[in-house]
Amino acid sequence: MKIIQKTHNPLLGRTQIEAEYEHVQQPTPKKDDVRKKVVAALGVEESRIAVKRIFPSYGDGKSRIMAVAYDTQEDFDMVEKVRKKAKKKAEKPAAKKA
Repeated sequence: MKIIQKTHNPLLGRTQIEAEYEHVQQPTPKKDDVRKKVVAALGVEESRIAVKRIFPSYGDGKSRIMAVAYDTQEDFDMVEKVRKKAKKKAEKPAAKKA
């Protein structure tokens, strides 16, 4: 992975990264794979990195990555709010006995 642009945003307490990820003869990388590469490149904890976008290039074997690495876990929690709905468990109807 090659970092193209790296910008520090002190207002939000994060570093914004634009990178190029080569994946010749392979599918577009998953966000988890990209997150691990950003950890290796920046030396930041994996829990403080958010991969925003992955732009694949058709037939080129390269993708452009947009990611952010936060300075602290508090900054990450404040900006990147994870809102997941709880899954409802469907109750199984009682088995009929004949």
